[in-house]
Amino acid sequence: MVCLSFLTNTEGVLVVNIREAGADVVVSYAGSLDLEDLTYTRSVSIDSEMAPHAGFLLSSASGELADEYKTESPVRFPYFGEGASGNGTLFLVGDSSSGSTFGVGDEYIYVPTGYASNEPISGNTVYAGSTLESLNLERGVYTTAVANDIMVLVVGSGLTSQIPAPDPDPEPDPDPEPDPDPEPDPDPDPEPDPDPALNIVENGYFESTISPWKFYINGSGSAAIASPGIHDSNGAVLVSVDLSGSNIQLFQNNIELEPNTEYELSFAAYSNSGRNFRVSLAKHSSPYTNYGMNRVVVDLTTEWQTHVITFTTKGFGSTVSNGRLYFWFASDARAGDRFYIDEVRLTPTTP
Repeated sequence: MVCLSFLTNTEGVLVVNIREAGADVVVSYAGSLDLEDLTYTRSVSIDSEMAPHAGFLLSSASGELADEYKTESPVRFPYFGEGASGNGTLFLVGDSSSGSTFGVGDEYIYVPTGYASNEPISGNTVYAGSTLESLNLERGVYTTAVANDIMVLVVGSGLTSQIPAPDPDPEPDPDPEPDPDPEPDPDPDPEPDPDPALNIVENGYFESTISPWKFYINGSGSAAIASPGIHDSNGAVLVSVDLSGSNIQLFQNNIELEPNTEYELSFAAYSNSGRNFRVSLAKHSSPYTNYGMNRVVVDLTTEWQTHVITFTTKGFGSTVSNGRLYFWFASDARAGDRFYIDEVRLTPTTP
């Protein structure tokens, strides 16, 4: 899932998703547009088609007219695939469409006849019997802007218009904070971690569930139990990155910490590519104060290794229970990477 963390200063936002649904490819769109500063030219009939190589995308139910608005400069999505350009037909033609008319291409935007700024637009076009690969589309996130509007195209991944708060990061350019709070996996009788009274994190051994850990990605991926874990244990957490993004993390919040206290964080980990991840401890909510670790690089290999990090808490003066421990993948991960983590322990060095 991709989150729109960069659209707060625009009047109109419209999101287009191109995804596989069963045996078809569906182009769906929703949002609104602000037509101020655009020039109405005419009402015209458009077809449901797209030219990925040229960044054009059009959708209209059969026989419906569209109002055409001219922009001051060309407006189109970036190249999002070869499409049909390789066989000379140039446009991929949809099989059926429903909902509001919408189109973007060259120097024109197409909206429903009589459309008023900021009214909702939604609709879809079905390309029957197709896959993203057969249509020669390239997975990714693409944006284009005109006047007061931003249009976002996502090929092969879901997108939401949720605007989260910044991610904990004392350095400039904070990343979005994960907002989703997935339902915990059922775990009627989890196996306890060794010395549970000393381990501050819950379920650091991932024997049957990842709860209360949570996973967030603004690309595409997942976190789930994989078996076996290190030392042939019942499980470890597997973080899969299918489409990389700027914010990818596995985290646990509500961690209780003492001020100016030395702690030891230990965990076992590896990745299929040998690429690294990073680890942080911070306040869970704004202003996301650094509580002692800020994206410490963990040097991974393709085999299980145990890592130990010793640090002293900072940034607060009395006991807190709002800490967030998180493993950060966005700086290093690439599509197809798989990260395995097990035996996570956070303990004070002097109980």
